[in-house]
Amino acid sequence: CWTDQQVQSFISRYGEKTKVMRYKGLGEMSAQELRDTTMSRERRLLKQVNINDAAEADRIFSMLMGEDVGPRRDFIEEHANYANIDA
Repeated sequence: CWTDQQVQSFISRYGEKTKVMRYKGLGEMSAQELRDTTMSRERRLLKQVNINDAAEADRIFSMLMGEDVGPRRDFIEEHANYANIDA
């Protein structure tokens, strides 16, 4: 499921005992879960990502993943309206 609506539809169809799991990263999955989801050709969804400005992408990535909190906080506050929050 990709949306909350799809999750609810799935649960309605297959029952309340359906277990919904979310992962922050691939490292949280067992080898079997990774094989059944992410690596399964039948179930995975691949999207191509193109970078038009590699230097700018590197600058932003380094800022977001770096130890200096100030610039990261400023970036988040400036771009918060564009966020797609899954909460």
